[in-house]
Amino acid sequence: ETKDSIISEADLHVCRDIYDMARATSEVAVALIEALVKTTVFAGSAILQKKWLGGLFPPAAFLLAVKIVLGTHPADHKAAQTSLQHFEARLKQHFSRVQHRSDTILMMQGEAFELDLLQKALRDLSAI
Repeated sequence: ETKDSIISEADLHVCRDIYDMARATSEVAVALIEALVKTTVFAGSAILQKKWLGGLFPPAAFLLAVKIVLGTHPADHKAAQTSLQHFEARLKQHFSRVQHRSDTILMMQGEAFELDLLQKALRDLSAI
């Protein structure tokens, strides 16, 4: 096989991460749509039966629940999320590099060097 036709281990990690993110995002979207449909159907049937209070309660409860859930996020959640994502990506990058080049590291007896490099990277990343 040619070198171009072989998918590297790092590429597989990236593909798996993208797949996991897409799956989680689609599950959240499906759950939200399902909740909206159920709320609409229940409210519509209650309104058709002339029970207005029962028809207005589910949408109001749903909106209140969404407001409460969204209110639980800290004010600076975007900064914390970005920092965590950066930390995780850098850590995966270092581990993938070591895993991808493990044969060369072992042959050159570079374990101590790689350990020092990873420890320095962890110190740098934890200082962020």
